Formats: sequence, structure tokens, C-alpha cells
Amino acid sequence: MIEIQRNGNRPYSAWENPFEEGENSSSRLNTFRTWQEYIDYLRWETPNVFRDGVDASLDCFRAVVEAQELFFNPIHKDRNLPQGDGSFVGLFSGFLGNKLFYSLPINNLRKLNWDAEVYPDGNGAHVRPTEQMIDPVVEYSRKKAKASGRKIHWIGHSKGGHVILAAAILKTKELAESVDQIVIVDAPIPDRVNFQTGVTYLIAQTVFRGNDFKLARLGDDEEGLARIEENFRLTTIKVANGRIIDGLHVGSEENIFEVESSHPGALHKSSSLRLVHTRLVRPISEDREAREKIMQFPINKAA
Repeated sequence: MIEIQRNGNRPYSAWENPFEEGENSSSRLNTFRTWQEYIDYLRWETPNVFRDGVDASLDCFRAVVEAQELFFNPIHKDRNLPQGDGSFVGLFSGFLGNKLFYSLPINNLRKLNWDAEVYPDGNGAHVRPTEQMIDPVVEYSRKKAKASGRKIHWIGHSKGGHVILAAAILKTKELAESVDQIVIVDAPIPDRVNFQTGVTYLIAQTVFRGNDFKLARLGDDEEGLARIEENFRLTTIKVANGRIIDGLHVGSEENIFEVESSHPGALHKSSSLRLVHTRLVRPISEDREAREKIMQFPINKAA
């Protein structure tokens, strides 16, 4: 059974969730599910605006350092690392992320024999609402699996992880037909968001007329959460003492790994990227392999 792990902190003890009429206020998740709840959260976080600004700046500086380390010491030069099997690996970027930002991780994965590519989000900064990306990513997965004749893998960083998780819960059957592994990188169901990041996200939601906040309700969907590990090989990576986002991480204990890195540079940290690669390359169990052969039949037939 899938579990939800929390980092152990309750960042805003004075804030009370203004649940909509008819909602169950006894939910175990202390998060925001509506526009009003999210705005109220940001209002209560206002006293921390200076601290959050410093945290965001330090995290971005740390990400630059991590990228430099990966540039000068790429993991693909490690002769002890096994090679990938050539499968397609899609990388779904975080909020404001783009193809250029993830060029170093993608280059390393390609040289480790993965057919890796950043998901083409169109606007180049992944600011569109998560809810609008669910159906397109399912269709994209289907096309990539059909083209390669086998299932693909997904890496979802931050907001990209939220898209993949939402698709895995809401479109389980459709996504499972084309996807084998899901790697979620520091994309918890949030109970704390950096103030500056949170305000920017709110502006993006307003511009694109989105309502991603309602997707937090998926954290209360026990059946939906259980379907993830029943249908996909899951890896969840959480950043220790996250400065940008914090909250509840989805996954069983054996599939959740904690790393020391920045939030924006979580895939640029050599140890984190090495973990992602070794999880992708791990052999499939005999039981799952038998199920995968059945599930892959439509893809192989189409190819």
C-alpha cells in the first residue's frame, strides 16, 4: 500500500483552512485546495517574505554551484555506472523551467544510453496550469511508446512531478499502457511554498485561468494513490530541508529517497542524478515483468 511521508514540520500553525461548505475539515493533509485557501496561506506567510527571499536566493546560488560541479564532473564518465537500455526518458520540467535549464542532466542521461528529452511545453517555461497538462502528457506518452515499441519512463521535477502524479491518479489506465517508471523529484503535495515562488505561481494561474489548487485533493484519494505503485515503478526523491516547497511525499518507504541539494538544482546534483539513473536501470521483478508483457502487447502490436 502506498504511503505518504511528511517532512515533519508544520510551517504555519496560526493558519486555519477555510474549507468550502460540505468539505471534510478532518483531512490529514494540511494543505490548500482552493484559490481562497492558497491566498489565505500567502497572506499568513507575508511576515516571512524577507526570509523566503533570502532562502530563494541561496537555493538558486546553490543550484548554480551544483550545475558547475556536474559540468566539470559529469556522471556519464563514471565507469562503474551501468548503461541504460536505450528506452525513452521524458523529463517534465519544474515551474519556469525550460529545455536549456535541463540540458546538463539530459546530456548525461543520453550518454548513459537513454533516449532522453525534455517535454516540449510550448511556451518554454512550464507556467501553464498543471490541470491543463494532464491529457497532453498522456497523449505524448502514448506517441513515444508507440514510436519506440516499448514503454517509456518519466522524470518529473517539482511542478513537472505534480503533472505526472496527477496523470497517474486521474488517467491511470491510459498512462500505464505506455509508461513503466515514474521518478518524482522534489514534488510533494505542498503544505509550504516559498512566498516569492508562491506569488509568482498565483500570477501564472491568474493569467492562464487555472486552478491547480484543487488538485491537492488528490492527496486524500487513497485508492488513487495506491494505483500509482500498482501500475508504475515509482521513485520519489525529496530534498532535505527544502527551501522552496515542502510537504507530503508520495510513495512507500522503500521507494522514497532523501538527498542534499537545492530545489532548482535537484537534477543537477551529481548524487541525485546518479540515483535517478540507477533507479531507471534497475531490473524489473519477475512478477511485474509478467504483467508488463500483457500490458505492453497493444504497444508492440501498434509498433
